[in-house]
Amino acid sequence: MAWMVSSLEYIKALCEVIARILYNFIRLKKLMALALLSPLLLGCEPFYDPVENKDVPTSPGSVWNNNSIVVKKTVENPFDVTDLSGTMSLSRLLDIALYNNPATRASWNAARASAYAYRASLSNYYPTIEYTGSLDAQTSSGSPFAVSSQSITTSNTAATTTSRMTNIFNDLSLTYLLLDFGGRSATAEYALQTLYASNWQHNFTMQQVMLSVLTAYTGYLGNRGLVISYETDLKDAEVALNAAQLMHRAGLTTMSDVLLAQSNLEQTRTNLIQARGAEKTSLGEILIALGLPPDADISIEQLPQALPVIKISGDISCLLEIAKQRRPDLGVAIAAIKQQEAQLAISYSSSMPTLTGFLGWDQIRLISPKKPSGNTKVASLELNFPIFQGFFYMNQQRQLRGQVEEAMANLDVQVSTVSTQVVTAYYSFTSAEAALPSSAAAVEYSKRAYRGYIVQYKTGTASLLDVLSALTALSNARAQQVLTRTQWAASLANLSFSVGVLEDTSGIWEKSPPKDLYKLPIQDKDA
Repeated sequence: MAWMVSSLEYIKALCEVIARILYNFIRLKKLMALALLSPLLLGCEPFYDPVENKDVPTSPGSVWNNNSIVVKKTVENPFDVTDLSGTMSLSRLLDIALYNNPATRASWNAARASAYAYRASLSNYYPTIEYTGSLDAQTSSGSPFAVSSQSITTSNTAATTTSRMTNIFNDLSLTYLLLDFGGRSATAEYALQTLYASNWQHNFTMQQVMLSVLTAYTGYLGNRGLVISYETDLKDAEVALNAAQLMHRAGLTTMSDVLLAQSNLEQTRTNLIQARGAEKTSLGEILIALGLPPDADISIEQLPQALPVIKISGDISCLLEIAKQRRPDLGVAIAAIKQQEAQLAISYSSSMPTLTGFLGWDQIRLISPKKPSGNTKVASLELNFPIFQGFFYMNQQRQLRGQVEEAMANLDVQVSTVSTQVVTAYYSFTSAEAALPSSAAAVEYSKRAYRGYIVQYKTGTASLLDVLSALTALSNARAQQVLTRTQWAASLANLSFSVGVLEDTSGIWEKSPPKDLYKLPIQDKDA
């Protein structure tokens, strides 16, 4: 009967220990429990054929159409109808794009993640403190061979001994890395350069988004200008048609002049319809660059009629030096070099000895049978020296040195790319700026010639072909002026981007492109 009571007490203590362990396990290790149980739960499911469940197409010649594509909006649109009402200036468009474009949001969050990664790398400078606790209950039974010589048996039944012990174990340890030949600082440096690269990439993404808005904006201005130009051409074509009809009714010309004038009118109307379609397309491109729905209704401010003439006093070498200091993508390339150098330092540290300090404190408390607690204190220094690993570290460091040289070469390639962009944008801008007066003069001269031919045609001293030729020249001159103004605005944006100064959204672009091209040395002159 006594052994039954002992067994019940043992089972009761064991159940209590198991309950405590399960409680702590469920409370602190829920995720680990799910990870351990998921394979078991999956294993309970019956085997299925993926083709029958439409997880894949049913045959090589069929499409998968089980579910429709659903694009979830990750961020609510922060701009309501009130924000988008009225005529939108270019500075307002840039502000909306920088805040709302998904590319800037992605690069910003990447930079924030890199910042926390850098903070995590600094944890190597702090000691590691760990605590381990356990509650143990154990029972041991001894055979007759384990009984001492003083044990007395009164029958042939073998005598056994049973012992039960319950204890609590506490362990507290502190570990600190004392020496690792620069590996800890190199790890932090690598994380820091990654952060710098993310920040530079965010700046570059901002400028790319601004350039995309400016490119779409100038495209819209060009198409809008063509619409206005073709509307004017349509009115002039109607004047030519009316003149031909008047001359035909007076019996001074044949029906061929009327038909020719009518054909010219329809061709001009076709050009106008196509220009209006291109205008709507470019407006949708602006909305997409802003991160807004392409069917949003907004009104965009036009460029002023009189554009400022900007003369850059510096030469190409001056612009290149500014670009080397301001281009964010060059900052990314420089950070990549320093990252590889930090990787090389980490590899060197891994091949060198490490010295670690350790402090430990252990405690054992016996609950049953109750006895005084025992403590153990430990202090140690651990030296770890990798002696040989198949020439791994030597070859790894050679590899990393090659990657450092590769990163330096990539920087030179990037500098060459930037130089090409600066040169191209500079001469495109100066050419477009120099063509502005000529394009305006061509429109004025063509307009006078057309009006003169109309008068001569009505008096019978010029033919309709002369009138239509003058009208075609006038239409081409108007289109060329629109193209020149568009190229001027686009080349100004490309030059700002190429030099690396396309980053100011304080309203300087509100009325017209800036007279002082950000921080470039320039001089103004009258248009």
